[in-house]
Amino acid sequence: MQFKHFLNNRLTVGTEYPASAAKSGNFSVREILFCMFLMILLSISGVSGREVGELYKGHEISCHTLNHPLMNRIPRTEIMREIWTDRANLEKLAGYPVQSMSYPCGECNETIAELCRNAGIIYSRTIVSSGKFALPDDFLLWNPTCHHNQAEKYQEPFLNCHYDMSLFYVWGHSHEFQTEPDWARMENFCREISGKSEIWYATNIEICRYVQAVRDLVISCDGTLAYNPSAETIYCMNDEKRIEILPGTVTEL
Repeated sequence: MQFKHFLNNRLTVGTEYPASAAKSGNFSVREILFCMFLMILLSISGVSGREVGELYKGHEISCHTLNHPLMNRIPRTEIMREIWTDRANLEKLAGYPVQSMSYPCGECNETIAELCRNAGIIYSRTIVSSGKFALPDDFLLWNPTCHHNQAEKYQEPFLNCHYDMSLFYVWGHSHEFQTEPDWARMENFCREISGKSEIWYATNIEICRYVQAVRDLVISCDGTLAYNPSAETIYCMNDEKRIEILPGTVTEL
């Protein structure tokens, strides 16, 4: 049994930048916007809080804490306050529940991850580049594939990768393009990697929800039936048979 999304060999390509990088819509690579509440208002010239939800529709707005502290150096109550307040403020702008985050300066551990979970966060990104196209074991300790300055290095290996649900996750900061001469390289990478029918271009939270739904499938003892308790449609192959397991249904495999 092979589980896929849209029956593709490769699951997705994701790029992730703070809000100012999301304005370019020339390629089919989608962005996740990790923003502190004040940053999103002050760093985008001419954009008001009322415009954020519509302007970044189709992208993902996500937490980065309120004040960008080093979270292993502050009390646990302040960690919760940093996350919860940032969530609440961003939700007023986004118009939907914000459930995701990236760790300030990448500082995290299992205790901080558990506090994130208690604050309603379902995934959070580290800054540890794995160099792999693997799915995370724990979405609250999600290591990306690489920083954007190494994206071209992994482009061909990813395109030639034939493992089901392989994930290419590029992370970085938009402000880095103001000081590094690699914006042209990033545009070229997006041009080369986009528009491919075998790739699902998804935001982090779409990946997280889909993979969790796959992991939560209930399979009968003889492997002939699957119950999907999630709100996601699960796509799989059984030999040459294409199967869609609809939300809330029991499906014959």
